[in-house]
Amino acid sequence: AQNRPKHFCYPYGRWSEEHWKLLADFGVESAATCDRGFVYADDSPYALKRILDNDEMSQIEFEARISGFAQFAMALRGNKGRAYHAPSKTSAS
Repeated sequence: AQNRPKHFCYPYGRWSEEHWKLLADFGVESAATCDRGFVYADDSPYALKRILDNDEMSQIEFEARISGFAQFAMALRGNKGRAYHAPSKTSAS
């Protein structure tokens, strides 16, 4: 029996629904995109999103992202992912 990969990562993040049948025909069960976000039960297994990290991301920020807390906090602030900046303290004249 030949071992074949069960997961695929789209090169350069370029993908289309047209790829899904070909992947299924090759026995691939899931494929990751470079699209950011969470995966939900009704998402296609051939269009999995990612939570991207980097060397500059702290452990607590990573945990906040993978738990969904960061997205929840951003939604509460209504800033759709922009960094929070405290208002400057200026005196009113």
